[in-house]
Amino acid sequence: MTVETVAVVSAGDMGHAVGAVLANSGLEVITALDGRSRRTRDLAAKAGMVDVGDADTLVARAGILLSIIPPDQAVGFADRISAAVISAGADLVFVDCNAISPDTTGKLGAIVTASGARFVDAGIVGGPPKIGGKGPRFYASGEHADAFAVLADHGLDVRVIDGAVGQASALKMCYAAITKGAALLGTGALVTAEAMGVGDLLLAELRSSQAAMLGWLEGRMPSMPPKVYRWVGEMEEIAATYEAAGLTPDFHLGAAAMCRFIESSPLGKEVPEKRTMGTTLEGVIEHLAEFAAAPEARRSPAAAKGR
Repeated sequence: MTVETVAVVSAGDMGHAVGAVLANSGLEVITALDGRSRRTRDLAAKAGMVDVGDADTLVARAGILLSIIPPDQAVGFADRISAAVISAGADLVFVDCNAISPDTTGKLGAIVTASGARFVDAGIVGGPPKIGGKGPRFYASGEHADAFAVLADHGLDVRVIDGAVGQASALKMCYAAITKGAALLGTGALVTAEAMGVGDLLLAELRSSQAAMLGWLEGRMPSMPPKVYRWVGEMEEIAATYEAAGLTPDFHLGAAAMCRFIESSPLGKEVPEKRTMGTTLEGVIEHLAEFAAAPEARRSPAAAKGR
């Protein structure tokens, strides 16, 4: 399969970085920015992505579309794209790269396939790519995964795995259950220790007996708050994945609640490019412990129900 134009939605932290890599390889990278924020528009422009306005134009021009959006928006977006595919009679490869459970992926895939588009289940493991550097792994499954794998010639690390739609999502869910789940578990323990007056003692003990773990948290926690709103749906999808496997969903439903708490704090409202608070592990702990003690942390709708 030869591809000249790829659509990437949306141009957020991951999406614009993926778009930049593809554009740097010589592909035309398009997106639809109707209703998007000024920040998203700036990121898209920085990446060399072309705004074509709406879903109808996306499917008319793109051979491959990568959906990289918050998990709770994935199905609705697939509905809109599928309607556009039917209207245009387009030949599209729809690659769902979102952090959703295998069950949700199956439902989404049925929507896309019914429109006549080809569907690929993909799971992104790792952080945003950089031009000329190593990027995340795009694990892909389903009968049309090879149609997505052509982007391996354009800077993406695409790894086709055996199995039907849902296998790539299952891998992504289990990986994120460990990495993001552990970051949230560590955040909760450190903030609780600070609130209980033993924060310094816990950090000292971790430096002594769990230095590697503490170092990992030091690298992870400061960058987490502004993007944790995207993790709420992901934790809920992980919980659904656990439940489908016959395990308790409670671990990651609790992690979703922690995400809502962080999201509703002043740290969670910062813009990634304009951070002034919580730029170190100790700073994150201090700010979140202060917020936990504030009355608004307990009555915030975001803390209770999410965005």
